[in-house]
Amino acid sequence: MENKKKLYYLMLITALFIVSIMVSMASARKMRTVKLFLKDQNTGDLVIHRSYIPKSSSTNEYVFWILKELISGPFNNQYVGIFDPNIEVKEIVVKSKVAYISFDWKMIESFYENPTLAVRSIVDSILLNIRELDEVKILIEGVEPVSTFSNISLQKTFK
Repeated sequence: MENKKKLYYLMLITALFIVSIMVSMASARKMRTVKLFLKDQNTGDLVIHRSYIPKSSSTNEYVFWILKELISGPFNNQYVGIFDPNIEVKEIVVKSKVAYISFDWKMIESFYENPTLAVRSIVDSILLNIRELDEVKILIEGVEPVSTFSNISLQKTFK
């Protein structure tokens, strides 16, 4: 009788183990690897970091998840955050190979602090991962900012 219980528990544990592996594999297929441009702690330059975002068939969602991963901040001590993690992506419209991205007002702070790195991080991360896009247009609250940040004007699209 004792051996039957042990065998039953062993079979149950094995079955649970197999189910957990299958669930893990299924969830792994729902993720996509992306390359993000993050600020390196040591050099202060942008470097490529591999990350994972949910898979999506929509270009708009793909852009959204790339931005959310960038905005969420550094992934380890090797990187420095460029963006306020509370920045909201208000709207994404993809039209004629251009991604129009509207952020809330909090994005302005990131542009004042380091405009070149902020713009390059967004534009390069999107264009590297989404080949069907050629340009990125950055908007604040749906409007082209008229301000210039260290000679960088957001009134143009970035390639």
